[in-house]
Amino acid sequence: MGRGMQQATVLRILILGLPIGLILTGAFSLVWHYRKPEKPAAPPIFRNLAAEIEAEELESYVRNLADVIGPRHISDPKTLNRAANYVESTLGPRNVGYEVARREYAIDGQVVRNLWLEIPGGKRRNEYVVITAAYDAAAGTSGHNVNASAVAALMGLAENFRLERPKRTIVLAFLTNSTAPHAGTPDSGAAHFASFLESRGDQIQAVLTLEGLGAFPDSATFKDHALANYLPDKGPYLTLLCAEPIPLLNQATEVLSSALSFTVHQGTLLEAASGEAWTTRDAAPFQKADFPTLLVAGNGRFDAAPPQIDGARLTEVTRALATLIRVLANPA
Repeated sequence: MGRGMQQATVLRILILGLPIGLILTGAFSLVWHYRKPEKPAAPPIFRNLAAEIEAEELESYVRNLADVIGPRHISDPKTLNRAANYVESTLGPRNVGYEVARREYAIDGQVVRNLWLEIPGGKRRNEYVVITAAYDAAAGTSGHNVNASAVAALMGLAENFRLERPKRTIVLAFLTNSTAPHAGTPDSGAAHFASFLESRGDQIQAVLTLEGLGAFPDSATFKDHALANYLPDKGPYLTLLCAEPIPLLNQATEVLSSALSFTVHQGTLLEAASGEAWTTRDAAPFQKADFPTLLVAGNGRFDAAPPQIDGARLTEVTRALATLIRVLANPA
């Protein structure tokens, strides 16, 4: 074979081989893209730590608040104070080991109190992740689901995080006066606590307000509820509601969806559309303070009749929340 023919053959191979190589490279890249594992919503260690939360413990908290203490309302100051004392003593130095802070204020001739504890952060200690639940109940009710279940979840979270050292500071707040006649007014515990956080100038990265985490019925009975048009009528689901689109909504949905065996529903309720439906909730004062805020609730929260507590799902949701909080408190 002459030198010219050899050069032509090499050239032909290069011309034909280049597109084939590109095709093979592209095909390999596609296969790798679709076969490589997706980045998990949360590190496995976060879920492993959350798994330490026990159903028996959460159910005990619900029983003590709703059955032993019973109705917890400003119209019955003794039981409202008993509920506050129960939270304070259970989580305090002699038991779980926290220094529980209190902030008192007077309303209707009575002194009421918000309680909170802090899990100090490390490198980003001046940034805060806040989780709240109200320890009172509507007048004349024992409030098993609304809101003993959420308080039980918050107490379970406190115990689960007691040896933690996150990057950001975590605040767990137990609030008062979340029901009529003070819900949605400046006298609510949420309004007072949001104002307190504003006055400290804290760098609030997220606020999660927990309501009714103990009931997840298959079908809803809230047709006349103000939020009926914004919620699915089939359960079970955990709903995340906010007043405007925020990155926190998508991040929380991703993490919670990966940790739960049932649906996470997210909704944005603009003020003009939802009217009083949003503004009467305990999440509203934090949102109005321009803190990234989500209302987190089980679908039983919106039922007309008090639903049965589902201890297994309360535990599942509390563990999922523990995972989410670790993600929020430990940014990359």
